[in-house]
Amino acid sequence: MTTAPLVEDNDCFENGMAGIGSRDEAAATIRKNRCFRNEMAGIGSRANARPLILENECRENKLAGIGFAECERGAAVVRGNRVIDNGMVAIGVHPGWKIEISGNELRREGGLPPMVMVFEGAEASIRGNTITGNGVAGVRVAGTVQVTGNTFDGQKVRRGGPPHFGVWALPGSNVIVSDNQFKSWRHALHASEAAVSAFANRAEDISGAAFVVSNPARPARVFDNRVISADPGAKAVQVDGDQDAVRNNVVEPARK
Repeated sequence: MTTAPLVEDNDCFENGMAGIGSRDEAAATIRKNRCFRNEMAGIGSRANARPLILENECRENKLAGIGFAECERGAAVVRGNRVIDNGMVAIGVHPGWKIEISGNELRREGGLPPMVMVFEGAEASIRGNTITGNGVAGVRVAGTVQVTGNTFDGQKVRRGGPPHFGVWALPGSNVIVSDNQFKSWRHALHASEAAVSAFANRAEDISGAAFVVSNPARPARVFDNRVISADPGAKAVQVDGDQDAVRNNVVEPARK
């Protein structure tokens, strides 16, 4: 039997596991809670749960701010949350989940984990979020994602050392990246052996090529992207492998 509890306006802090958890196909509404400094996730879901996670604040938890453990068929909406300075990812989506991630503020000072991680076997729609951090990626994906209308702030370009990509598409992933704003990343998109479409994005303060695709799983589609750069050698796109629609990508000089 599916339960649908309301968990609202609680302070959940310094627990030995997650601040708030849902499981066993529960369709909980988790709203306007404050989950701080818990030993695991601020809010965690598993076992085919179907939560609505709305307008919570998850801060300084040891693992993810909001996490979804591997399951067979979970579904969730994550909307309007503030997920700040957690030890690992802001949002982590393991296999078996279909997730909407929209209108959230995701931010971390320091640390290398990506802000959002979508594993193989998971699907996510990521739209209208503000994603700020200097880790390896804003969104790192091995599954299937649509990344639309987000603002990605990498804070300061890391030209060498660990990766520093707005969206990092891993081998086998399926990624659509559209209408996003990228600022201060090594690359706005870095994709290898992935199925990629990237269009109508804007990238500023990027090192080298903004959109980098190597050995795409199907012919790459990268078009109508705009890059703002003070570097006279800047490139909008670098595609090594089969191409479908790679056109109308422009580099414009940054205003002094």
